[in-house]
Amino acid sequence: MILEPLTACIEQAKERINQHGLMLRGSEALTRYVLIDPLLRALGWDTSDPKLVRPEYRDTGGIADYALMSGDRPAALLEAKKFGENLSQAIDQALYYCFRQRITYMVVSDGNQWELHDAFKRDDVDTSVIKVSLQHDTTQAAALKLLHFWQPNLGACSGITAPPAPVAVPIAPPTPAYAPPEPAPAAPIHMADASLPVSPYQPPAPVPPTPVNEAGWRPLTSISYQQGDKSPVGIRFNQADARGLKSWIDAWVQVCEWAVATGRLTAADCPVPRPSSAGVRVIVHTAAEHPPSGRNPGGRGFKQPRKISNGLFIETNFSPSGGISNAKFLLERVGVNPSDVDLLFQ
Repeated sequence: MILEPLTACIEQAKERINQHGLMLRGSEALTRYVLIDPLLRALGWDTSDPKLVRPEYRDTGGIADYALMSGDRPAALLEAKKFGENLSQAIDQALYYCFRQRITYMVVSDGNQWELHDAFKRDDVDTSVIKVSLQHDTTQAAALKLLHFWQPNLGACSGITAPPAPVAVPIAPPTPAYAPPEPAPAAPIHMADASLPVSPYQPPAPVPPTPVNEAGWRPLTSISYQQGDKSPVGIRFNQADARGLKSWIDAWVQVCEWAVATGRLTAADCPVPRPSSAGVRVIVHTAAEHPPSGRNPGGRGFKQPRKISNGLFIETNFSPSGGISNAKFLLERVGVNPSDVDLLFQ
């Protein structure tokens, strides 16, 4: 069970920061030994195994403190800083290393702050994917965020992206390196576009049963989005299956993925229509399109389709409140009470 040793390691790191913060501020090597290496090991990156972790990784663009390996290529490069040092000073150079080697992900950490960056992210101002602070995040919230760094998760990527097209920034994002196996759908796919993004692999992370009213967790049925509200950082189903979230719309995506993983949503259930003030809108289908109707005899494509793990397509062109509303609707449709699903907020 990944969360138990991970949360224990986070608690230990917090204690070490409180006890030895001054000493750690003066030494990158000590920060790596006391904070970074133990957390890497708790996340499945055995620092003593060169098949997984290679320190002082050298290439033509420079030297990275660590390479987190996937086969014979890095899945990510990691730049370490001494505790308390400004991470922004390391990001530009580290992203340059990744870009030269066509490695998608870069991690930068001072043992307390952990940031995952995408070297090919469309936003050339903010390349961050996830940011974690052991001191400021709750232990459980930090653990859920850090699942993005878990070796079976991050290591599933090849670490190699197609070279970017020679155009001015912002750079187009790479095709996702991980594509889960896709069983043949029961219904024919009319518009299966292999170029559409596949929902990234999110292995379920079991957590011990806890009360619904535990600090930070809120039932899905109690969520009413207001402009400017912070997005949730985690979602759990039946208080037993927890997954990290990066955005409001990711809650809708993870509800679909959970329904697929538990056998509640298959091609035979498609299309899944959702009534709205503008008429009936299909939100899940075997193709990235609305079926023909009286108003649209030729059908029409989804505006922002996402291909999920069993080959179905979901529409993601929703506001935060629309995504939450669709999540509740789908849960009820597959026979699950939305009040049994919780979101975690910091």
